[in-house]
Amino acid sequence: MEGAAALNGMWKHALASINNTINQIMESRYQSMNTKVINLIKKQETPQTHITHSRIKPPISAQPKVINLTNTKFTQEQMKILNLGPQYALEQKPSTYINELIIETENAIKKLEPKWQNKYRHQAALRIKQIKGNDKQNPLHKWQQNLINIIKEKLNNENIMITKADKSKAIVIIHKKSLHEKITNFLQANNIPRITKDPTEKYNKQIHKVVQQCKLIINKKAPDQPTRKSPPNLM
Repeated sequence: MEGAAALNGMWKHALASINNTINQIMESRYQSMNTKVINLIKKQETPQTHITHSRIKPPISAQPKVINLTNTKFTQEQMKILNLGPQYALEQKPSTYINELIIETENAIKKLEPKWQNKYRHQAALRIKQIKGNDKQNPLHKWQQNLINIIKEKLNNENIMITKADKSKAIVIIHKKSLHEKITNFLQANNIPRITKDPTEKYNKQIHKVVQQCKLIINKKAPDQPTRKSPPNLM
């Protein structure tokens, strides 16, 4: 405070200079980290030719990733897409998710200490601006998305569907009628009774009540507490 009083009207200029210097340092560090991440990704994508292949032991019996129980034929390219599995994620154009990204970023920044929020907000704004400036989809992923759309249309026309295998990580292509029959037979064989009402809401209320009564799970004074009254829909 004594320094501010001594500087009189120059304090505002000094504060602006300090903030500008901090922003430059943050931007420099961000660019440095971003460069390291890009180099690391490129390094991982580069084929490792120095690996001794003799040490790699092939699996004794490789299980198929796609099991087709129908007579529907898929092209070689379509099978390659299916072999990628349900966890494979396609990159989308930034314009399709930029609004959600901005909202999620701001929500994350608000959870930081107030003194750090503007610095990270500035850093995030620069990165989001870069993402918006390159509103293009990966050409490979765009081609794969077209193949996926063709597969979806074929599944719909043939009244077939894709589901997970029971005892492996493979996916199964099966007629909807056949799957319904398998489920019905399983329920009957195991004497599983049909319920007339969904018990989820009842159990959810009981769980919510227990959680609210337990002080060791949720801090009542915490600003962010779970407020969802119903579980997510998984179907």
